[in-house]
Amino acid sequence: MEPDEMKLAWKELNEKITASTLANKETLAYILKTRRRTAWQRLVRADKSTSIFLFLFAIGMIYYSIFVNHGAALVRIQAVILLLVASALNIVSYLKLTKMKLDESVPILYKQVSSYKKLTVWSYLICYVLVFIFVVSLLLVYPLPYLSKVLMFLIIPVGIAIDCFIFHWSSNHIHTLVDTTKELKELNKLE
Repeated sequence: MEPDEMKLAWKELNEKITASTLANKETLAYILKTRRRTAWQRLVRADKSTSIFLFLFAIGMIYYSIFVNHGAALVRIQAVILLLVASALNIVSYLKLTKMKLDESVPILYKQVSSYKKLTVWSYLICYVLVFIFVVSLLLVYPLPYLSKVLMFLIIPVGIAIDCFIFHWSSNHIHTLVDTTKELKELNKLE
């Protein structure tokens, strides 16, 4: 093979490799953007569903408190307050999530995601304190039959387990948002 032919063959091979590398980077960027958008959409759907459920449950509890008069007004008022606080915190969380701009730079998106995550953690803490106060007042102030107390002690661990699952599910999607943004930043640096 002549030197000129060899140079031409190497040049063609380099062009094919460069074109293939650019196509791979574009494909990888598309996949990362799709993963990030999917994680964000799942969080939005979950927060929206939770907000609607809590708000409707609070309205149902208010209706029950006003139109059904079976004593234990303190317990019903506490339950309504708990549901309204949880609903308000979830609505704020949903609004914060929907205001996120996924196309922002990594530091800005990271701040937005961190702020959302802090709000989620504080919401859980506030609601757990309110639930604890509600359960203690329910057990101490309002005399419950033995069967109701046993059922409550069975329902509470199940509720906590479901809550932990939801919290970890949300955390995984938040980490996906952050990780894909960082990977996209690294991919852009390579170009």
